[in-house]
Amino acid sequence: MAQSLIHEINIVIVHAPDLAAERAFYEETLGLTVESEGQNFLQIRSGDGQGTVLGVSADEPEAAGRAGAEIWWRTDDADALHAALVARGVRILQEPKDEPFGRSINFADPAGNPLYAYKPR
Repeated sequence: MAQSLIHEINIVIVHAPDLAAERAFYEETLGLTVESEGQNFLQIRSGDGQGTVLGVSADEPEAAGRAGAEIWWRTDDADALHAALVARGVRILQEPKDEPFGRSINFADPAGNPLYAYKPR
């Protein structure tokens, strides 16, 4: 079997219309820790700081409350992953691009579900 181009699921993002209500729910109701916060985004971890990061995004009003979530894997090289996915016939939804958190790529599984990977800064 070939070496994996992606690593653990690193971030799962849900979309919500009211970031303050989401903050209260995850922090006060579930006892999780808001690790960082931007104008339209919360990054949440379990109290012990271990495990996958949960992101809550309010920057896409049309996506708020939609079914499903964004799944993000960590990769060592977003451009190499892109090249490998193209070579394997995977549908690319967003070419690799630089983001504040690293270099990201968006692609689809055979059913059309969007998937994401990024190389952290």
